[in-house]
Amino acid sequence: MQCEGSTKKNRRCKNKTKNDSIFDHRSQSYRTLCRLHTHASRKSDVDQKESDLGQSIPKRTAPMRLTWSEPEPTFFILDSPDIKGSSLIAAYDFDWTIAASKSGGKFPVGKDDWKWLFQCVSVKLKKLYDDGYKIVFFTNQAGVEKGKVDIESLKQKFINVSEELGFPIQVFIACAVNHFRKPNTIMWDYMIEYHNGGIKPDMKRCFYTGDAAGRSKGWKKGAKKDFSTSDRKFAANIGLSFQTPEEHFLRENSTDD
Repeated sequence: MQCEGSTKKNRRCKNKTKNDSIFDHRSQSYRTLCRLHTHASRKSDVDQKESDLGQSIPKRTAPMRLTWSEPEPTFFILDSPDIKGSSLIAAYDFDWTIAASKSGGKFPVGKDDWKWLFQCVSVKLKKLYDDGYKIVFFTNQAGVEKGKVDIESLKQKFINVSEELGFPIQVFIACAVNHFRKPNTIMWDYMIEYHNGGIKPDMKRCFYTGDAAGRSKGWKKGAKKDFSTSDRKFAANIGLSFQTPEEHFLRENSTDD
């Protein structure tokens, strides 16, 4: 199967579920961003020193410079000084959007329990990267707070994914059921404010892809009902066009509008 490069306009989902409603989030986002500003300011000083050295993106024969930070408890960010800000953001959920569990379970176990959801996923991401898009994953991982997911193992998994792709990616993780969690937009807002080099996104060309789209049972043969609408509403709250993994990677038409 071939990957599809185009996106389509998202519509706001009318079916609201618990903890997934579209809401006025900007005041809460502003307060959170203010609280996180001190951390980001310290990081920008370090990034500026590295930028002043005139270092270019290294060849992939050398290890990628990937660094995790935790600006606030339960909020983790993977970034690299080799990632440049971009007006083009290709944003994705991770589990069952980019990757499936290698073991076949609903929830992956350990840093090695993953595989590409479709064979063309890595090809699509590399094409977007070559076209100037910055690849960013936004993922809810409440299992960390519940003690079901080891954060160090999870962090290593994303480093492994980046190394498999052959270029650095950004990852934003909400590890608890709180204000960082999608469909709230704080992870996106923080990325644009402090991890995009001061560059404003081109909202007409940026997009978000995720599997929590509110599709009903049987949206394709044998498919179960989507567990949530959080990905669709995350895109709607931000103002991004939205696609499911099947639409984005496989060029399948939506069968559940």
